[in-house]
Amino acid sequence: MNTQHKDSYDKDEFTGPFTGDYAHILLKIENETDPNAEAAAQQEAAEEERDPLEDTPPEDPDKGKVYRSMTEEDRLLYTVMAIENDCQICPQGAFRLTEAHEVERNVAFRGLPSGKVFSLSFYSHFRNC
Repeated sequence: MNTQHKDSYDKDEFTGPFTGDYAHILLKIENETDPNAEAAAQQEAAEEERDPLEDTPPEDPDKGKVYRSMTEEDRLLYTVMAIENDCQICPQGAFRLTEAHEVERNVAFRGLPSGKVFSLSFYSHFRNC
C-alpha cells in the first residue's frame, strides 16, 4: 500500500464515489520517481568496484524511497483494507448481549456443529461499535 499518502485518504476531497479508472491521479506529486529506474540505478551502483580500504559514504535516509502520486487504485486498496480491518464474521452464538447491553464473548459457546460449519447462514457480520 502507498503509505506516503496515509493522511490524505480520509480527507473530504477524496471521500466521493470511485471513478472506475484505476490510473486516475487524485493527488499529483511533483518529484515522482520511477521504481524501475531506482532499481536499475541501485544495481549499477552495486556492480561498481570499490576500494576495500575506502571510507564508506554515509547512508542517505531517503535512499530507495519511491515518491508516487496518489491514484484511484491506492484509495481503493486503502478502503478495502479499512473495511477488512473493521469488519469480521463470527459464528452465531459466539457472542452474547448482557443485561447491561454490552456485547461479550459467550463462555458457553463451544463451536458450531459439524453440519453447520460450511453454511454461511450460521455466521453473522460482526463489527465493533
